[in-house]
Order: sequence, then structure tokens, then C-alpha cells
Amino acid sequence: MVPVTTIPDTVTFAIFQDPQGNPVGLVQGDGTQAPGLSPGDNPPVSWFELQAPDPQAAWDFYRQLFGWRIKVSGDGGSAHGGIDSGAGRGISGGIGGSQDGQPRVNMYAQVDDLHKYLERAEALGGKALLQPMDVSQETSIASFQDPQGTWFGLYRTGH
Repeated sequence: MVPVTTIPDTVTFAIFQDPQGNPVGLVQGDGTQAPGLSPGDNPPVSWFELQAPDPQAAWDFYRQLFGWRIKVSGDGGSAHGGIDSGAGRGISGGIGGSQDGQPRVNMYAQVDDLHKYLERAEALGGKALLQPMDVSQETSIASFQDPQGTWFGLYRTGH
């Protein structure tokens, strides 16, 4: 989708489309500048989820491509695979089934109040896609579509 591109003194990157149709970016680095959360007081983007029409096939692809360990929980359309890259840095993420059968990559921001941010997104022209729901005893999620059509997730931990 984007060939290997170098922006001098900044980054070398590329973007490809996986077999499920998801755009995936690659960033080249020497390992000394690990990506991570940026400093600040606003909600951090600290989770990603690759949603695939066939999560099992996606798990196999990314295991073979990157050597990731993927811990599977759930089954069928709700199956989710948490990713352990072994790198110990960067944002956390997982690969799961797609709600609408379309490939999608969602970013998730960690917030203190899911309802507040869904209401704010709707006031700014967005549309709530998933009302707050618990996915574990400690984590709840929600999602919205921004005015440009991009899906975005929210999560809250520690009830």
C-alpha cells in the first residue's frame, strides 16, 4: 500500500495489506527508541485490535510473519487472541473477529468514563457503535465511529 519510505531524521516505514484486507504498518528502527505511550494527561492510545473476518487465519498469518505468541480466549465470532510480541514495549493489542465481517484496525484510548466519551463523540458528530460492556471483571469497552467514518475504541480498567 505504501512502499518502504524514509523521512530523513524521523522514520522509515511501509504499509501492506494482510490477507484479510487489513492495512498494517511497519516501522524500522534500531531497537533503542522503543515506541510507547506519549507523555501527557489526556487519554492514552494504549491498545489496538485487528479485526478479521477469519480470526484463526489471521492468528496463523501473524504468528508466521512476526513470531508473535497469541493467547486465544473465547470462541466463534467472539474469539480474541491477545498478542505477546516478546518485545516488552509498544502498545498492547489483539486479533479478533470483525463485528460486521469487514477487516478493520481499531485503536483504543484508555478513559475514566466510557459514557462521557461516547456522549462527547456524538456531540462532535460521531456515532456510538458499541455501548459500554464488560469484557472481564476489570475491563469495559465501548466504540464509536468518528464523522469521517473511522471506528475507534474506548476502554476502562479497574471498576
